[in-house]
Amino acid sequence: MADAGKPAEIEFVVPDPDSGLFASYANHVQVGFTAFDIRLLFGEVVDVQPNKVTIEQRASITMAWLQAKILKQMLERIISDYEARNGELKVPTGAVELTANVPYHQGPIK
Repeated sequence: MADAGKPAEIEFVVPDPDSGLFASYANHVQVGFTAFDIRLLFGEVVDVQPNKVTIEQRASITMAWLQAKILKQMLERIISDYEARNGELKVPTGAVELTANVPYHQGPIK
């Protein structure tokens, strides 16, 4: 019998699909959203020229706003723990602006 003050423990079973998991590397992310969900488009910067940055798109993930907020909290905790052990991560000047200037794809991403 469970204690009245303690919630029942829940076992999460998360098997990998038979075909395996998709894995990729990303060093660039774009964000798009609607009233219902948020889309993260992950890519890899593959070439940098003085006036041109080439990004190969790798994956698009769409999630509900609540799941995005939970992800934000998880990332904040993980990054904080990492910085406590390794020092502050410094975001290069212009990094956020560069990402914001990449055009967002309207409609479905193929």
